[in-house]
Amino acid sequence: MSKETRTLEEKDIQPGDYVGTNFRGGTRQGYVERIATTKEEDQKPKVVRPPKVIFKDQHGHVVAHNPSTLWKDETKSERESSGIKAEQENYFKDEDYNEEEDEDYKPPPEGEEEDEDEEIKPEEIEEMKQELNINM
Repeated sequence: MSKETRTLEEKDIQPGDYVGTNFRGGTRQGYVERIATTKEEDQKPKVVRPPKVIFKDQHGHVVAHNPSTLWKDETKSERESSGIKAEQENYFKDEDYNEEEDEDYKPPPEGEEEDEDEEIKPEEIEEMKQELNINM
């Protein structure tokens, strides 16, 4: 097993992780798109000496780096944070949730209903177009 393969396993780098590397006085950072473990002729960028971690850097360039040169940011990794996001989205779907017990819940003022979309009449649309000088 090569040094790079061992490093890849030790750092547990997988697609969706946020990684970075020092590069020319700065850094390259991005989310891992894939990991090339063999020479893949049809894929860009061309991998000469696998394994390589392939990601788009902060400028949108597709780059491939050796796993030993990378550091991994656990706080930004999509893989770990996806569980947190799902938990936050399902917070109000909880069966045990009760609006009366929620300190942050504020009901709408009396006489007002919760957000409902107001329908705009075609005449009002025409007036708005004329005000803005829009020709369609």
